[in-house]
Amino acid sequence: MERDSVTLNPDDTKIPEDDTIQWWFGDKIIARMNKAANIISTSEGDDAGFKDRLKLDQTGSLTITNTRTTDSGFYKLLIKSKIETSKIFNVTVRGDFGVEKYYVTVSVMKGDSVTLNPDDTKIPEEDTAQWWFDNKIIAYMNKGANIISTSEGDDAGFKDRLKLDQTGSLTITNTRTTDSGLYKLLIKSKIETSKTFNVTVRGVFGVEKYDVMERDSVTLNPDDTKISEDDTILWWFGDKIIARMKKAANIISTSEGDDAGFKDRLKLDQTGSLTITNTRTTDSGLYKLLIKSKIETSKIFNVTVRDVVEPQSVIVEDSVTYTVFCYGNL
Repeated sequence: MERDSVTLNPDDTKIPEDDTIQWWFGDKIIARMNKAANIISTSEGDDAGFKDRLKLDQTGSLTITNTRTTDSGFYKLLIKSKIETSKIFNVTVRGDFGVEKYYVTVSVMKGDSVTLNPDDTKIPEEDTAQWWFDNKIIAYMNKGANIISTSEGDDAGFKDRLKLDQTGSLTITNTRTTDSGLYKLLIKSKIETSKTFNVTVRGVFGVEKYDVMERDSVTLNPDDTKISEDDTILWWFGDKIIARMKKAANIISTSEGDDAGFKDRLKLDQTGSLTITNTRTTDSGLYKLLIKSKIETSKIFNVTVRDVVEPQSVIVEDSVTYTVFCYGNL
């Protein structure tokens, strides 16, 4: 791959003490050695684009460091003695664009579309381009033959959801969480190059509403949000984490909820369900369940805790009115 080192070995091509050897790339000498005169030189490689990237040892082995795609081609080892012998090496340096430095789908939610652009990866007219996902070809283009096809993606779950244009850009429509993963663009020409995209499609769920009376308990259930063994889940209230679970490590904790006013009132079980006991009106608000795995998903709960209206006792004292009638003299 690009930036790796490669060593071209004479192997069974023995170089006697009085021999002279030359390394050629194309029609240019890039390195030479005269064993008798103890001369080893790679300076001629500078003009061919190999400055400070060639090493030639006493065995005649030539090492190219920090390889580039332009280093691809035929290298010839010429050994001059009584009998002139040669050996040809065909070197292909594959382009390594690596995983995109930005995630093109960071803000893309399930159901949205995303386009993966080759950008600086130019596709010449005679080249063939292939898009791979999960070790399967899902789309390809042969520019010379004017062929564009996305039908290969049908078996990988992309039926009627892929679009490939003349620039090599691949668009995935109506995305699903199962579309998350690595997509590789492979361009086949004289030099084979590739570019990889790391796509994440985030699950989106509707907001669930809970309405409870103060001092009652309420349980927030993940339901259809499946939690795998190697997942990590976080429960948030506002901007604070109040509970977490890492299933693989058998860790369940609600202690972070103490600082948010939930001390001794939170319970988190193996299913990821969070129970709030002895609820208060200050518990009202948005709770977010975040599940971290290969695919990051979340679910929002809107909880309203209503005041309990206490019955009040009113004591009404009887009032007695006495009327006195006076007759005659007292």
